[in-house]
Amino acid sequence: MRVKWWGLGLLLLVLSCQSSSQSTFKIVKPSQHRLSNGMRVFALEDPSLPTFRLSLLHPAGAIREATGQQGLAEITAETVRTGGTKQKTPLQVDQLIHEASGRIEMGAARESAWVSLNVLKEDRQSMLQLLQELLQTPGFDTRAFELARRQSQVALRRSHEKPEGLSSLYFSGELYGTKSPWAAVPTQSHLQALTVEQAKTFYQRHYRPEWMWLAVAGDFKTTELIKELEATLGQWKLPAVGKITWPEITPQPQKIVFMPLQAEQVALRLGHVSLKRDHPDKYAILLANFILGGSGAMTSRLGEEIRSNQGKAYSVWSRFGFGRAPGIFEMIAQTEASQFQDVISEMKKILKHLQAQGVTEAELADAKAAILRSLLFEYESRYAIAKDWARFAFRGYPDDYLTHFAAQIEKVSMQDVNRVLKKHFKPEQLSIMIVGSESLWPQIQSKWPEAKRKLIP
Repeated sequence: MRVKWWGLGLLLLVLSCQSSSQSTFKIVKPSQHRLSNGMRVFALEDPSLPTFRLSLLHPAGAIREATGQQGLAEITAETVRTGGTKQKTPLQVDQLIHEASGRIEMGAARESAWVSLNVLKEDRQSMLQLLQELLQTPGFDTRAFELARRQSQVALRRSHEKPEGLSSLYFSGELYGTKSPWAAVPTQSHLQALTVEQAKTFYQRHYRPEWMWLAVAGDFKTTELIKELEATLGQWKLPAVGKITWPEITPQPQKIVFMPLQAEQVALRLGHVSLKRDHPDKYAILLANFILGGSGAMTSRLGEEIRSNQGKAYSVWSRFGFGRAPGIFEMIAQTEASQFQDVISEMKKILKHLQAQGVTEAELADAKAAILRSLLFEYESRYAIAKDWARFAFRGYPDDYLTHFAAQIEKVSMQDVNRVLKKHFKPEQLSIMIVGSESLWPQIQSKWPEAKRKLIP
């Protein structure tokens, strides 16, 4: 099972950098620059291949969407990429990218929007010029907007076809409130009502160069590249509007929710609101969660007992999320309809047992070693390093965060892990979402009379 933790890639880097003399992994720090329009740049030279790669992050994610306009952030990003520019038609833009054998992509997530560019070094200047046009003077072609909107509708429809897709979409809304910008999900009617004019307004409000973090790596000389960036992306200048603000959340009461879906499998999520990413206990929590279920379906406490020993789940794992707003701790499983109650009981039982008995020194050592082994190749490329420096800067961490993170991880003890297990993992406050066949509803009502049945919006 793929583990999606913001800290794990970083953990690999910093621990391997401070490991024994046998380690050959070295920290390579990007040089940092700021263009005249405020855009921040993290650059790493890499002459190993004649290529140029770029990654850009900015806070134009879904949390910026107005009420009733859910889905607009992703559609806007896609239309900026595919809708041409004021100088070029969409076809002309695609032809230029094709002729350069390059790739330019854009998208949006909850907290941020992103841009990526990959091209041979001889086409770097022309692609940077094209990227400037796309970002500064997007054409917002109506047909491109309509295609992006229809693609979002198809993606939403597909996510509704499987229990795990439904639970992934809607569980955060039960913890934050369905109207929270950190949890809001579009409906088909929302997407159908969106207009290209709304996308233009969203772009004008939230696409700003001083709010962008740029990572670049490839076969270049940094001094020359910064001049090229200044001559292209640096020419995009807008009047200052102040600092970025971020919405807060209002945690919702504990609840049990059933979403009916005609399917053989059942998707389960048990969780509660967790912590912000700047919490000092996060280093011990990462390791505690890894032992509980973060290492996946085979080696964690959840996986070894529920999947391997009992054979009651196709997959089972846990995630302790940290965000700019408090994240979510959740235990997740996919199982058969006949076993969903047993799996829920076992997940709670395993968490409580881990809290009561604690982890062992061997488990803690194995967790650290497993993280190093599994993530070693995440930082083979200098592009990945530069990209993470920009990503962590976007999240507000200091320049020495890699060193700080390494020092904090090294200080985590068994006592620390056992303490955070009892303090921050709350089995008595778990909300539960069950997604499966309508035939499960009588069992759920009998077991949990307070449960609510919720239809797909």
